[in-house]
Amino acid sequence: MSALSSFVLAVLLHPEVQVKGQEELDRVLGHSRLPEFSDRKDLPYICAIVKELLRAILHDPKTFPNPSIFNPDRFFDPGRPEGRVPDFSPLDPLSVTFGYGRRVCPGRYMAEAQLFISIACMLAVFTISRGVDEMGRPVEVKAKFTSGLIRHPLSYKFNLMPRGDYARALIEQTADDD
Repeated sequence: MSALSSFVLAVLLHPEVQVKGQEELDRVLGHSRLPEFSDRKDLPYICAIVKELLRAILHDPKTFPNPSIFNPDRFFDPGRPEGRVPDFSPLDPLSVTFGYGRRVCPGRYMAEAQLFISIACMLAVFTISRGVDEMGRPVEVKAKFTSGLIRHPLSYKFNLMPRGDYARALIEQTADDD
């Protein structure tokens, strides 16, 4: 839950990430269906958002320049044929997110996959925007977190609005699938 709250906060602070992610989803999926795990290979920017979300705990500027800036583009390498950094490997600095050796998280692949599908589905059907005060003015959002081993964003206001009638239909369709 902390990761998804952090994702919404990151999108509120960096709306260009939402726009770029939605453009990729629209280009790959159109508006006729929700993303699936099989779409991952065609959604490199969504994968980069997941990596950047997990990278947020790593602030070494030698490894990640401008570490306090949420920037999924840092995971694209124009020198590679497909233009993106490969998925997690033991040498990937992001592997520290899930631990190493005997202490590695057994659910790391499930957790990363769940973040991918949750973020992809949210961006496919919702526009995330700042909440409003009693006067209808957008409220300021700041990146403030709890302290401790697992950090959570402090409470903030936001709105989720369906991106259109097609999004409403997709949302209702998932409710009917139960």
